[in-house]
Amino acid sequence: MMNKKAKVGVLALGRNTFDVPYAEEMLAQAWKTLSAMDIELIGQPALQFDAESALQALPALKQANLDLLLILQVTFTDASLTCEVVRDFPVPTAMWSFPEARTGGRLRLNSFCGVNLACHALSRENIKLQTIHGLPDDARVVSELQQLAQAAAIVNRFKQAKVMVIGDHPLGFDACNYNQQQLTQHLGLVLFASRCRNLSMKSKHYRIA
Repeated sequence: MMNKKAKVGVLALGRNTFDVPYAEEMLAQAWKTLSAMDIELIGQPALQFDAESALQALPALKQANLDLLLILQVTFTDASLTCEVVRDFPVPTAMWSFPEARTGGRLRLNSFCGVNLACHALSRENIKLQTIHGLPDDARVVSELQQLAQAAAIVNRFKQAKVMVIGDHPLGFDACNYNQQQLTQHLGLVLFASRCRNLSMKSKHYRIA
């Protein structure tokens, strides 16, 4: 089960007031990088320029049982759409922004500013996400994306796990203790506790075939 490829859903956001041909070129490069990674890629390499088109793409992503939602912040957008998407999405989210050269004129994408604005807005709602900043051909970016996808996939698999805990931690060895509420909250684990004496009593009723 743990060897399955991570499912990564991609939503590319942009505004047509920026350099659209350059944005489409950047998206194509990013999609090529993602397609070459060891993940199952869900979505379409299409820029969503408005809320209507972006929201229409969400049902297919939600039905795919994703491990990670990756928002490509191809150009600047305000935070309203990103907040609406992330708020309503049941899986971890990451945002990828793209650097560009400073020429003294208007930025062609202003991608990083869009991620910064979205992260600030989401932080006010106590919603956390991961961010990546770099060009599609940057090996560091590819490594970080792969690690994020794998980590999200592992957490998603944990949500299907049931764990039996036998006995209590030794007195004075608090490092061996666990917090059931935190395990359920962060990993979705379902725990069943049983004392050694209870297990021993039950085992007496079984016979070795």
